[in-house]
Amino acid sequence: SVAEPLGLRPHDPVLLLHSTAWDVTGRPVEFFVAYHRGDRSRFQVSLRRHRERLGAVPNMIVHDDR
Repeated sequence: SVAEPLGLRPHDPVLLLHSTAWDVTGRPVEFFVAYHRGDRSRFQVSLRRHRERLGAVPNMIVHDDR
């Protein structure tokens, strides 16, 4: 359980983040899964739209796993 290391009670909500970074060839070079307390975390994300190129890999993928 992630509750104890985060100082939470069982069943308290947490933010679950998955991240993958790719190199310029599109090869994944880093992957992580992180759990964050919602009451102690703040995230700021800046996105820029680039013209799509054939075979381009997105810088960030945001999805909802509900």
